[in-house]
Amino acid sequence: MPNFRGSPAFQAVKGIERGEKLDGRRLSGRTTSDYVKAACDFLKWARSAHGIKDARKATAEMAGEYLASKRADAGGGLGRIASALRKASLGWANEKWNLGKGWHSDRRPENAYTREDVEKLQQALSEAKRGDPQRAEHFKVQWTSGLRTREAAYLRGAAIDLEQCRIHLEHGDKAKGGRPRTARFDPEYREFYARLKSIAEGRRDGHVFQSRSGLAKRTRDGLRYYCRKLGISKERHGNHAARGYWANQVYQQGVRQGHVRPLPLRKLSDAEKKWLRENISRPLGHGRVDILKNYIMGL
Repeated sequence: MPNFRGSPAFQAVKGIERGEKLDGRRLSGRTTSDYVKAACDFLKWARSAHGIKDARKATAEMAGEYLASKRADAGGGLGRIASALRKASLGWANEKWNLGKGWHSDRRPENAYTREDVEKLQQALSEAKRGDPQRAEHFKVQWTSGLRTREAAYLRGAAIDLEQCRIHLEHGDKAKGGRPRTARFDPEYREFYARLKSIAEGRRDGHVFQSRSGLAKRTRDGLRYYCRKLGISKERHGNHAARGYWANQVYQQGVRQGHVRPLPLRKLSDAEKKWLRENISRPLGHGRVDILKNYIMGL
C-alpha cells in the first residue's frame, strides 16, 4: 500500500492514480483533473469535519455525508463528484465505496424545458444587467443544438457547418469522453450560428466564447436564479433541461414528418428506432436509443 500521508492534494492525486491502475480504465486528462480536484475537496472537508488526515481512514459514510452537504450547490456536478470518490477510494482502500444512487441530476423527460421556459429564460439572460453577458448565447447554443454545457462553452467556429446545419465535435473539443460526434441545429437558427462563427473567426484561438473557464457554472447559476424568479419548476433548474428541450423538438418534428409514430419505444419498428438513434440519440452523444426515455415524454 502506497504512503498516503501528505497534503489533501497529494493524497488525492495518488488515490486517483492508483484507482486508475487497479480499475484498468484510464481517464481523459480533463476528467483526471476534475476527479483530483473533487477528491482533494473531499479530503479537505474530511480533515475539517472529522479530523481525518490520512485518506485511508476516510469512509464511505463520510463520503455520503459530504455528498449530501454538497447537494444544494453542486447541481449536475454531484454525480461527477460521486464518481471521483469511487475512483479515489479504490486507490485509498483497495475497494470502491458503495455510495448508493441518486447523486446524478434528475433527468426525467418531464423535466425538460418547455418552449415558454426557453423564451422566458433567454430573455432574462439577454436583458440581465449583472453577470456574464456570454450566458445568453451559451444557453441558446445548448437548447438549439443539444450540446452539453461544457461542449457549448468551448465551441469553435471551425466546428460550425452552416451549409449542413451541423456542429462537428472533434477530439479535444471537450466532448464527453473525448469522443468525436456531430450535433445538429435547425436551419431556423442558421443566422445565429453564422454570427457565432464570424465572432470565432475574428479571435486568434478560434473559439466562440472568450471567457470559457467557468462559463458552464455561471450559466447554470443564472438559470437557477431566473427559474426561481420566474416560477419555473425546480426540477428543471440547470443546463441539462436545455438538452431535453432540443430532443423533444426534434422528436416532434419527426412525428410531424412521419419518421416516427408517437408511441412507446417498445411498439416502434426497427426503422423508427434507427431514425431516433441517428437523429436524436447520437447527436446528443449517446449510443443507445432507450436512453431517450430520459429525454422524451411518451417513449
